[in-house]
Amino acid sequence: MFFLVTFDFPPSIGGIQTRVNNYVHNLVKMGHDVVLAHMIEPEEWERYFSRFGNDLIVDSSHGATVFRLRYDVGNTMKIFLTILRYLRDKRPDVVHVISGINLAIGNLFLLYGILRGCKVGVSLFGKDFLASRPNPVYFMPLIFSLSLAQRIGVNSKATLGLIPSTLRRKGRILYPGVDIEELKGVEEVGPSHDGVKRILYVGRLVRRKGPDTLVRAFKRLLDIHPNAKLVIVGDGPYAGQLKELVEELGLGDKVEFTGILRGRSLYLKYAECDVFAMPSRQTKTDMEGFGMVFLEAGFFRKPSIGTPTGGIPEAVLDGETGLLVPQGDEMALRDAMDRLLVDEVFARRLGERAHERVISEFTWEKATHRFFEMYK
Repeated sequence: MFFLVTFDFPPSIGGIQTRVNNYVHNLVKMGHDVVLAHMIEPEEWERYFSRFGNDLIVDSSHGATVFRLRYDVGNTMKIFLTILRYLRDKRPDVVHVISGINLAIGNLFLLYGILRGCKVGVSLFGKDFLASRPNPVYFMPLIFSLSLAQRIGVNSKATLGLIPSTLRRKGRILYPGVDIEELKGVEEVGPSHDGVKRILYVGRLVRRKGPDTLVRAFKRLLDIHPNAKLVIVGDGPYAGQLKELVEELGLGDKVEFTGILRGRSLYLKYAECDVFAMPSRQTKTDMEGFGMVFLEAGFFRKPSIGTPTGGIPEAVLDGETGLLVPQGDEMALRDAMDRLLVDEVFARRLGERAHERVISEFTWEKATHRFFEMYK
């Protein structure tokens, strides 16, 4: 039995949520029992679960048992003991903490696994390490978690490099994947023939992901491609400022904000675009651990533009599946977009190689198998 602990799971969305959801789905398909403890912070609880009227919901997903628990620091021990009561008659083979390793709750579940004789491990995504490092209240539990763990699953070589050298031997690279079957439904849709060249961004609207750099570079791109259009998919705390920037630059009719899209409506945006771009920045407290959106774009044979920061060079092979430009460099980003729009043969070659790489290396079945193999 796999017992997984996480703060990141649907109905909220994000890269870690997608990863956990697919691990659960594919582990169950492989014939394993899966129990998931989903800790939910108050704001998210109010948004999705307050109508149920209590602080614990026993749910199911893909055939796995899911315990959804309203979390705050003050009820850490209550949550821990509640889950232990449910696990009393079970003996997990693996206890894996996916998120929460910088909190006492993550440490408690790892100690439980060790005392029960389970294999124990954690996930590390880069941001959790960098954001915790300045504050000992979070960093000490994180280092304790890494010390307790027998295996540390990381999303890229870049994240592996953050781990203290004495613990790095425990690390295993667990690249993400894409859901091939789900994407196939719109695979054959291509760019429209309306003469518009579409640049696509998909991601949370936060400054760290560089949407402001993309908007400014796009403004420059219009000087040479006046029929270009920028499509921005996502939402986040920077959305208001980004829309103000678009208006300030006079781009109102050239930039489309779609908000959050899921499923077919999202995949159609990939299929219809000509170039995908997410020019992320790395900061002292955050980085792009990998970037699953680059894989999704690659499945649809789209060349990507990223930056040589975090795990992006592992998601986008420079000159092979896309182009990398220095972070914050508007002119370099404009030139990369221009090159891919002008040189259609080159762009097509990058897109085809990206598609081949996704199919051969980055399915969720293979990603989950790597997770399983980590504990053999």
